[in-house]
Amino acid sequence: MTYPIIELSADVPEQLEQLGTKTKFWYHDSDGRRMLFKEGRPNTGENWAEKICCELCRKLGLPHAEYELAVWKDGRKGVVSPMFVPK
Repeated sequence: MTYPIIELSADVPEQLEQLGTKTKFWYHDSDGRRMLFKEGRPNTGENWAEKICCELCRKLGLPHAEYELAVWKDGRKGVVSPMFVPK
């Protein structure tokens, strides 16, 4: 099975997320949803681990955050996830 990799333009960040140690930012996708891009650390498997956990939870019918694989400027790999808390 393969999964799409969402390509983000270099100018997409709207607001940096300060929590944690990784590069993260909020942006709005083409459907107007508020999304979080989170860059994974190199050689850790963080990105695919989050995607696999998301898909396993979906198959098992468990509540979970949605994740898609993504790449941002200069090939920086990460995941994107829609905001899941009400405003």
